[in-house]
Amino acid sequence: MPGETLVLAGAGWGVGASVRFGDVPAEIVDVQATQIRAVVPALPGGPGTEAPVIVTVGGVDSNSAPFLIGRLPLVTSVEPAEVAPGDVVTVSGRGFRRTAAENDVRIGGALSLVVSAFDTELKVVVPRPATGAPTLELRVPGSEQVGQAGLKVAPPPEVVELRFVAGPFDAVPGRPYAVLSTGLGPAFVLAASGGRSAADRALEAQRRLNEAATVLKATRGLGFEVRDLATRPVVGLIGRPEVVLEVAEEDAAAYNEDWTRLRGRGGPVTPARLARWWEAVANDLALLLVRGERPQFASALATEGRVLGQVFEAAQRTGRFGVPFSVVAEARPPIRDGLRLLALRVPASVTAPVAPAAGPAPGAAPAALAPTPSRLVLDGTWIGSEVEDGLRRYLTVSFRGSGGTVAYEGGITLTVPMMAVEQPGRDQVRFTMQFRGGIRHYVGKWDGQTISGTVARDPEGKSAIATFELRQR
Repeated sequence: MPGETLVLAGAGWGVGASVRFGDVPAEIVDVQATQIRAVVPALPGGPGTEAPVIVTVGGVDSNSAPFLIGRLPLVTSVEPAEVAPGDVVTVSGRGFRRTAAENDVRIGGALSLVVSAFDTELKVVVPRPATGAPTLELRVPGSEQVGQAGLKVAPPPEVVELRFVAGPFDAVPGRPYAVLSTGLGPAFVLAASGGRSAADRALEAQRRLNEAATVLKATRGLGFEVRDLATRPVVGLIGRPEVVLEVAEEDAAAYNEDWTRLRGRGGPVTPARLARWWEAVANDLALLLVRGERPQFASALATEGRVLGQVFEAAQRTGRFGVPFSVVAEARPPIRDGLRLLALRVPASVTAPVAPAAGPAPGAAPAALAPTPSRLVLDGTWIGSEVEDGLRRYLTVSFRGSGGTVAYEGGITLTVPMMAVEQPGRDQVRFTMQFRGGIRHYVGKWDGQTISGTVARDPEGKSAIATFELRQR
């Protein structure tokens, strides 16, 4: 920096040597044959500006050596300069660490997720808390210098959107996990897997989740479902092939670290259990933040899921559609802690969903007269009806693993997501769905040809409100 003494090393120097930085002469403090001490002069340009240093002896110039104004780490630019939470910015400068986790980047004081790192460039996800004109600060191990730069971050909308932002696991840099959050708080925790870092996977999941959110906002009739239970579980949108969340063995192993230190985890967290919980949380976030309806799926699996219903009730008291940010900001600690637990813990009552039955081998000829199966195989399309208050509604039910859809046929066909599909016995089935602002629990029995049963407001079936009957199409 200007005014500081710089030591130059070389050879063939002596009395009469002079030093200049670009075209600006420097004050000489001491000259030796192989070393010169000179004071850095005031130079045009700010930190990050380069100036060639040249030593002249007897009218002959030495080769030039580059000199960079500023201490390391040095941030020279941030692009783009105007962003929103979740956007990826490129931080350019000098003195960065090549290991992403060793670069402590904070925007507006909030630790930010570093996706990739090189000596002169970082890719960083803008965190959700950063708004207005925050300062980006960069620290690296072994240096007290703080690299700084300014940028502008768009303010959040007044109502919480279904928009995910990838971020670090907590306020301590270097943790091997990444978190996907909405304006309500964290939702999913990812670990490194398949040769990809947690940050890289989280950034990809952020993109997929936000694309799915766009589809949900346009349709309002879709939801999330678990697929591929027999191989590697994934969460996707009902009726669409794209994968939204991949559930890796490493993710389940991470949840087994027991971040919350609470008892009653229900045994080891498996990818299937984790996928079912993620499916429920994702569907509830869609209900709450897209459709403005009471979340019910997570609470049907565990008491920990009730916190989203509490957020819904608080939002309803404001008289506005959706969840205003003020509701989140003013939430009491029990609600804040409960929202955090949704992302950090798979409750003990969450069991693995039932994998779909395997179909016939490719190319296998069907039997001419297949006997009636001795066990109910759900996967596929079923048609039928339900009767409630003397009125009959016609249904088309599509079972797919632990989820599916229910289409109510009428003047307008309404399709809603179904989840928590279970077969507690060889001839029994249970499933849950959201309809007209409330959750409906279906419990049926198969007689070899049809499934018939009751629809209730409670999981135990004590408050039956309708009956239903289905036959496979």
